[in-house]
Amino acid sequence: MVRLSPLLLLYVAIVAVAYSFLGDELWGDEARYLSFAENLTSGYLTDRDPQALNLWNGPGYPLILAAFLKTGLPLFAARLLNAALLFVSVVLFRSTVRLFSGSRASDFAALIYGSYWPMYAYLPRLVTEPLVIALISALAYAICRYL
Repeated sequence: MVRLSPLLLLYVAIVAVAYSFLGDELWGDEARYLSFAENLTSGYLTDRDPQALNLWNGPGYPLILAAFLKTGLPLFAARLLNAALLFVSVVLFRSTVRLFSGSRASDFAALIYGSYWPMYAYLPRLVTEPLVIALISALAYAICRYL
């Protein structure tokens, strides 16, 4: 895991640099996730008006954001969570490959996986993709470990 720590530093740097340019500006689905998170901190998921029922997404990711809102942490901390989640997925990927190969091969595979730059676009945003990638990596590891 120590050999992969430069990836975590890269992920945190990407979030920090993007945040220095974008600030708390919301993009895409971020406003909807934050709206659901604010509703969850008030004790409900969607609007209280039954005529305006909005179940566009489930409570999973907004529940994580609600924890940040409730504790008063800045949105930057929630964005840093994406870096941690992506790094967790790399570590889990390495562990999965390690079940079938040696340490050097698994480190190299994890480095290649962690260097897949299209994933970097989601790091500074409040979106579900880093969480989903981490959960799928955990599921793949659990299945391979079980089998």
